[in-house]
Amino acid sequence: CSDSNPAAVDAAVSVDAAAPTVMEVTCPASVPLTVDAPDGMSQYTFSPAQAAISVGAIVKFTMHASHNVVPNTVMGDPGLRVDFNQTKCLQFTKAGQFAFHCAPHSFTATITVQ
Repeated sequence: CSDSNPAAVDAAVSVDAAAPTVMEVTCPASVPLTVDAPDGMSQYTFSPAQAAISVGAIVKFTMHASHNVVPNTVMGDPGLRVDFNQTKCLQFTKAGQFAFHCAPHSFTATITVQ
């Protein structure tokens, strides 16, 4: 800004985007937690349904043909998605509670990151 040139405009301020809270990573040889949804119409649960991990931990999700993972709208994170028949490792980079559910069957689970 300058008083000598009233028509001058400051450049736009660049704002860094917030770092992702849940992000996909390459699965390491060992993870502190694996979340599974057994296949079959009589299996309507994530195992485990509740778990606690530390910030920065990686969770391996193993979904079968009948189930997937989608974030809950209140305590979810958009990065918390695993499709049908997919195995994916997700790293949780922020403390909090992360809720998710199976879209077609609505059973739920929560990961608490401490």
